[in-house]
Amino acid sequence: MSLTIHDLAKLAGRNPSTVSRALRNDPRVREATRKQIAALAAEHGYVPNLNARNLADGKTRIIALLMGSLEFQVEREAAVCLNEIFAEHGYTLMILSYAPNANELYPARLSILTQKICDGAILFTPGDAFLTPETRTVLDSIRCPRVCLDRWFSGYPLPAVTTDNAIAMRGLCDLAESAGMDGAILCYHAHNTVSRDRKEHLLRELKLRDIPFLASPAPETVPRFLREHAIRKPAVFSNGTNDFHPLVPALPPGFLTAAFDHTLPDHRNAFGPIFLCIQDFRKIAETAADLILRQLNGERVAPQIVPVPPAAFHTF
Repeated sequence: MSLTIHDLAKLAGRNPSTVSRALRNDPRVREATRKQIAALAAEHGYVPNLNARNLADGKTRIIALLMGSLEFQVEREAAVCLNEIFAEHGYTLMILSYAPNANELYPARLSILTQKICDGAILFTPGDAFLTPETRTVLDSIRCPRVCLDRWFSGYPLPAVTTDNAIAMRGLCDLAESAGMDGAILCYHAHNTVSRDRKEHLLRELKLRDIPFLASPAPETVPRFLREHAIRKPAVFSNGTNDFHPLVPALPPGFLTAAFDHTLPDHRNAFGPIFLCIQDFRKIAETAADLILRQLNGERVAPQIVPVPPAAFHTF
């Protein structure tokens, strides 16, 4: 039969409430007493009843991470970092994945957060199409602190931590221009806020540099764009190096590529130099965790976008 907190209290010659506080490292209990009770608990194999503890103080000591899939490097990197940080603060990270079918699983996973299963939640939000009236109602019903990581809903006020895309696009433009870029092809979809934000900052950079661009390319429009502007060294800007396969046959050999993170194209025969902006997902995760912890400590956090500079730029 497992040892109860009342059994442990008798062994320690203490009140059960004192033992409970000591096991939670409550500063109201003297350090010597905390050490004595911790030693007794370890000696006798005492395992705390988490359900009873949570009922007592209304806390779960769980932080939920709503994410796409651990198959994606950036999300996996963030999850590892968040797990480390929250463990240091006495929390357990619970992952709720909406892969492989976000259309069905994202609303279902989000609804779980209304059941008071966690003290806080960090959200990788999918595209804006998911912000339906039903989703908005669910978000309104989640009472714990929430922070968006990487992507966010433009129509819903939550704090969000993401890459500083002004710095990212400026750095990619610098690299492409130094390699002879004389025209740009923009392959950014409008599905989510991050992709749109990158496109907006890139357009500002290209206009400042007086570089012609094709903002909504299709295979049949690329050759005409290249001819009209006498472009010999176009740069293709995209979220990832494998995001514009249909355009490759229409591009001249040796074209430049500017994209994000570590993935290189599957086939590089026609590619020239490739420039990658490496996002600092560890710092992004650390910042998101800090925003959650600050809210759990009673601080009010405004629904602002917190930008994090990229970690590095690589050339391949």
